Amino acid sequence: MDGSHNPEPSLSRVSIELDADEALVLFDWLASAQADSVPTEPSEPAQAVLASIEAQLEQRLVAPFDPRYRELLNVASDRVRRAWRGESPPAAS
Repeated sequence: MDGSHNPEPSLSRVSIELDADEALVLFDWLASAQADSVPTEPSEPAQAVLASIEAQLEQRLVAPFDPRYRELLNVASDRVRRAWRGESPPAAS
């Protein structure tokens, strides 16, 4: 059910799909945003939503607990950046 027939819209669900690279990049951004003070603080409801998304990603991702996390994040970030820019992946060496 897509929730469009739900008489109580606040009870409907919204799903997002991310590939593993996008999820890893988003997790890192969310974790950093939660840890660092940023010029514009998210509202309390936004913080609750961000914390929920971060917790869901933390439950599903393995990479944040991998000793090579920074390397994996850099590779994922590069792939996401290239896809965003419409660039081809680098040639295999």
